[in-house]
Parts: sequence; structure tokens; C-alpha cells
Amino acid sequence: MVIIPDLLLILALIIYLVLVRIKKVRFRLTALALWLGAVLLVDTVITYSKIDLGAFFTFMLVLVLGSWLISYLIIHKDKRRLLTGYVFNLSIVITIVYIVILCFPFSTPLPIILTFVIGIMAFVLMSFGGYALIIYLLWNARTVWKKESRSLGNMLTLLLGIAGLLLILFQHFLLKDGSIFAYIYMVIAIFLIYYFFSFMTILTSSLLFNHLKPKFDQDYLIVLGAGLINGETVTPLLAGRK
Repeated sequence: MVIIPDLLLILALIIYLVLVRIKKVRFRLTALALWLGAVLLVDTVITYSKIDLGAFFTFMLVLVLGSWLISYLIIHKDKRRLLTGYVFNLSIVITIVYIVILCFPFSTPLPIILTFVIGIMAFVLMSFGGYALIIYLLWNARTVWKKESRSLGNMLTLLLGIAGLLLILFQHFLLKDGSIFAYIYMVIAIFLIYYFFSFMTILTSSLLFNHLKPKFDQDYLIVLGAGLINGETVTPLLAGRK
């Protein structure tokens, strides 16, 4: 039965998560990536054996594997670059599209389950992601103002948060046909969307950088600092770093 491989994969994931929960093993993104790779490989083989998918689906599979290979090579070469976040997020998007494509033949149930989970996450992100971003911007502005000087550069997240609040509160009045405020609304919304995707790129790059620990047997280490107040005093934000 084609459902048996998927059931075994689900059981393996449940066992792994239980072991992580009881702290028998450490959670590793590589283990989760290997599990997802096994899912895509098994379900692809089953689907290919039952349905003639054609060159398009073969191209999509090659695209998925190629994107992750490029991600690995970029991360392995230099994980500090923002390019790692761009390529990694692009690989995730391509993989999600391929999982959705695997749902259409209905050959195996696991892609359907994954697509359902992805759909719920996308719905939550689209429904509440903007509000979460505004809350983060205001919270970040409060943290920066509390520990740093109140310069224009430190006020950018505050201004973005306020702009997001104004868009939500006055969007009914701004979106009138032919109004110049409608165009202003559109420009600000596009800017916030761009900032959101840039923020996701930086967040992904930071998570990868923190997860992929370097070896400790290094010849030397460089610890980056920051400017001092009056050339003598460390800033509160830098002093709070551990």
C-alpha cells in the first residue's frame, strides 16, 4: 500500500519530536531537513511510478534539488552574508510549491497533510502577520530608545510602526476612489511589504548563523564592538550583549 511509507515517515518524525521533548536528543534543523528530503523522495518515486508526470514535474524536482544544493554551497562558503537568507527562503518557497504539486495526483497522503499545514500557516501569516510586524516594530523602537540615543536612525522602526497603525486605522478613509491618499496608502503598503520580506531575510540569515556553530579549534577570533560614548563609555545596547 502506498500509504505505508508515509505512515513510517510520520512515525519517525513523531518519535524524533518525542525524543527532543524529553531531552534525549538535541533538535537539529539538519535532521528535519533530512526527513523532509526523504518525504519528497519517497512520494516522488511513488507518484512517478503511478502517473506520467511529464517534463514539467521533472524540471520542478531538479529545481528543488538544485536550489537546496546552491543554498548549501553558499552557506558552506560564507554563512554571514544576507544572500544565505535570500537563497534559503527561495528554496523553501520552491519546495512548498513542489509539495503542493505532489498533492494533485493524490498518490500519497503526506503531501496533502503538509499542504494543509502550510495553508493554515499561510492563512495565519496573511491574517495576523501585519499586526505582528507592527507590534515588533514598536517593541524594537522601545528597546532601542531605552538603551540608545534618540536619533533619527533609531526612530526608523518607530516611524514604520506608526505608519502601519495609521494604515490600519484609516484605511477605510484612505481607499476612496480617485483620492490621492489611496496612492499614498499603496506606496506605504508596498514599502511595508518590502520591509517585511527584508526582515524575513535577515531573520533567516540570523537563525542560520546562530544554528551553524563554527568549530572551536580556531587560530584566532574577532569580536566586533561599537562606538563609545565620548570615546570612553560603552553604550547600553552593547553592554547588554552577552
